Amino acid sequence: MKTKNFVFLFQILRFQIFVFLFQILRFQIFVFLFQIFTFFIPDLQAQSTPNRTENGKRQGAWTILLNAKKSKVDSLKNATYYRLITYQDGKPTGITQDYYLNGKVQMQGKLLSEGLAPKYEGVVTYFRPNGKKDYEEKYENGKAVGKTYFNLNGSVVKEDWEKLHDEAMKKHFVEGNYIKALELIKQGNQAAKRQFGAVHQTYATCLFNEGSVYVKQKKYKQADKVLQKAMQITENALGKDHEDNISILVQIGNIYFNKGDFRKAEPLFRDALQRAKAKYKDTSPTNYALPLNNLALISVNLGKYAQADTLLTEASQIFEKINAAAYAISLNNLTSVYYYQAKYRKADSVARLSLQIQEKENRTTAYYAYTLNNLGMS
Repeated sequence: MKTKNFVFLFQILRFQIFVFLFQILRFQIFVFLFQIFTFFIPDLQAQSTPNRTENGKRQGAWTILLNAKKSKVDSLKNATYYRLITYQDGKPTGITQDYYLNGKVQMQGKLLSEGLAPKYEGVVTYFRPNGKKDYEEKYENGKAVGKTYFNLNGSVVKEDWEKLHDEAMKKHFVEGNYIKALELIKQGNQAAKRQFGAVHQTYATCLFNEGSVYVKQKKYKQADKVLQKAMQITENALGKDHEDNISILVQIGNIYFNKGDFRKAEPLFRDALQRAKAKYKDTSPTNYALPLNNLALISVNLGKYAQADTLLTEASQIFEKINAAAYAISLNNLTSVYYYQAKYRKADSVARLSLQIQEKENRTTAYYAYTLNNLGMS
């Protein structure tokens, strides 16, 4: 009798435990589903504050999906942000807020008008995905009058990495003052690191400039180390086939080319060319023409003149449309190829064309003297 009662009580207890566990599990499932559902905040907001128009004009609270360029999109899969905005007779009113899809604010400020060139008033604040300030822009009468950037720790940016790099690359680098260029670049690198962090694409751009100076200084070991780091950051941030990564790959190839190690340089230029051809031949021709030109120079040094002829002809046709100085240099290279093939009339004709272009641009460059030398050879 006692055994039966014990079994009966055990069965009741087991049933109660089962019910209790089921209720806990059901609650957890509910919470999980709620979290998934609320992740799609734009759809939820749109239902609670439906977008409406009156007499063809937007009225009241609206939720709008936006892509990375802040253009309107119709589906969540194409959206990078969503906007909560209030309209009065078709015009924005009050404070407009843009959100990341994780629900954190990306921008907030008074929007006066939308379109390709939106106008704001007062202080507009932009935030990073972690919720910290990225920068603030001040507007007066719809025009930007000032901008303040913030470091990752929240402090105001005092050194502008971009200005430092511009002075380094556009002035000192071009003038051949590599020591001064490197000094400013390293200063800018530290500023960029404080502002964006060591895994941001901006920091990779800084490292690329640093590596480019080392290449010019023939400090190839240092150049390779810095450029490899830049390439790793870029691949993680933008993808293997991004144009920035192609530029880095070409610069690493230049290290081996300058060292005379053409066998190692060739596959790097060829890899860069294939990536550029697949993605940027039509949209960003410079990124295609540069590895094309460099691969042609490899072919020249390996004695593959017919291949170099084909590559340089294509490169020069691209440069002709986008950059006169680069076009003149590519013609110079083509002159040498014609000379090595004993095509002296072609070499003379192309060298004279290159000379005409450079006379319009700048007679003092080393390439101008090189062209005169090519004319002497032909």
